[in-house]
Amino acid sequence: MEKIGKHLKQQRLDLGFTLEAMSQKTKISLPQLREIENGNLDFFANDITYLPFMVKAYARALYVDLKDLPSDVDQLVDVYYHTQELKLSEKFDQIHESIDSKTRSKRPHHHQVRSEIKKQKFEFSQLTLILIVLFIIISTIILTISFVLPLFKKEGGTNTTPPITGLPDKPDDEDPTQPNIPDDVIEQHLEITQVSPTEYAISNYGAEQEITLSMEFNARTWIRVYINDVATDNPVSKIYKPDEKIEVIIKAKPNDKVMFHVGVVRSNVFRVDTEVVTLDESIANLNSGAKINFVFAGD
Repeated sequence: MEKIGKHLKQQRLDLGFTLEAMSQKTKISLPQLREIENGNLDFFANDITYLPFMVKAYARALYVDLKDLPSDVDQLVDVYYHTQELKLSEKFDQIHESIDSKTRSKRPHHHQVRSEIKKQKFEFSQLTLILIVLFIIISTIILTISFVLPLFKKEGGTNTTPPITGLPDKPDDEDPTQPNIPDDVIEQHLEITQVSPTEYAISNYGAEQEITLSMEFNARTWIRVYINDVATDNPVSKIYKPDEKIEVIIKAKPNDKVMFHVGVVRSNVFRVDTEVVTLDESIANLNSGAKINFVFAGD
């Protein structure tokens, strides 16, 4: 990336353009152009999937043939991820070595281990004895209640228990405390219909019914969500990792639309409430971006 940045910067200087002029021409922000020329991949951590497009657009604006660039622009994302993996691997190795070092320094001596084992055996014996004593006491109490007390009651005379009164005349009478559920209450079940490979219609919903559209990530990708063609920051637009999940809760109204602009479609799962949406085969395994639309059907 540094070689590409230097090449583009030299071309801009040769043409006599300023960064401000190129920002106006390409519609790419001034900080982004500056970091492209500096070759700073970390600056684009949250927009890394769009970096190749920005670099190509900047190169075209400077009249640079992509074949003349010192390295493949399309490999920038893979290079970034590979670099991050190497950094994480080095960090994990350091942590592992630190843990091993501390473990060796705190490992008890042989005689200490034997002492601990003897102590545990002694404590276990005491606990066993206490449990046996408790079992004998509890058994004695149960036997006394079950056999001795009834003998005293029989010797005590006749049963003075008062008769039970207030029973209903008809045992099958309706309980007034139970709610009456109307027979015409029918639970609604959402229906999801594919309109096109990237559009799915939601129907059979109630008025102002709260519906949750969610996406479970099984592949690392960038995403932005639009509600009625307006970008929303809830959920936040960024790169999500596997096992993460986002949710969009919306009160359903006819013709409302929720769009998921996804950097990588492959392996990720969409749901409407609890129902999994089966994507069209033409986009289900895409390693590139797509715009998946969910539209609430009208009357």
